[in-house]
Amino acid sequence: MVEKSMQNKKLVVKANGIKTLKDASIIRNTLKKVDGVKSVKVSLKNKKVTLIHNKVINVLEIRKTINDLGYKYIGVE
Repeated sequence: MVEKSMQNKKLVVKANGIKTLKDASIIRNTLKKVDGVKSVKVSLKNKKVTLIHNKVINVLEIRKTINDLGYKYIGVE
């Protein structure tokens, strides 16, 4: 039996402390390295991080990564 690959899914999380384009770039570049994450979009205005992924990703890992970078993970939208 051949396992079908998971279609792209979207996960939106909120985080505080994202103030500059440099902040957005740091978050984007770091989260892109998480296994299964295809793309990351960061909204400075809304303080939201949108991840497009094609594998099950661990929200706890995303939370830890954001917090370890010095930002404050708020939760999943």
